[in-house]
Amino acid sequence: GPWRRPFLGFGRDELRTAAGEFGIPFADDPANIDDRFLRSRIRMHLIPLLESSYAPGVVENLGRSGGLLAADDALIEAMGDEIPIIDVPCGVAIPLAPLITADVPVASRAIRSALRRCGDDYPGSMDDVNTALRVASTARSAHISGHVTVRSEPPFLVFDTGAATGSCE
Repeated sequence: GPWRRPFLGFGRDELRTAAGEFGIPFADDPANIDDRFLRSRIRMHLIPLLESSYAPGVVENLGRSGGLLAADDALIEAMGDEIPIIDVPCGVAIPLAPLITADVPVASRAIRSALRRCGDDYPGSMDDVNTALRVASTARSAHISGHVTVRSEPPFLVFDTGAATGSCE
């Protein structure tokens, strides 16, 4: 498609120059200079102030931190993907053993994946994830966002999309 992720390791002027040299067309998003958007105000006003008055090199440091966090995120996501999610009538289930023995960030990723599979590609709020983790460890049930009921049915944690409507009971 025509859209590409930004090259965060490069400055805008550097990218424009390279695009011109290689004959690559580019467009500037007008939202990038629109003060109605917080990200634009940060980029146009706060970052230059930080660079000049408080923290020279802040842009490079933020970029480096972003790269490290992206690598951590990819590792946690891959570990979460190793926890199986099984299709069941009216929802999905996760085996309790790998879920409750995983570190919380990894278990959270598995729960978010399960919630996305429950419909509307919704990964759940942090409250939803915490509720599911509590249910996994207490053998209870709870209703969470998106008309999903999460319940412990050892050896599984079940995310049921039909219990709220009574269509799967």
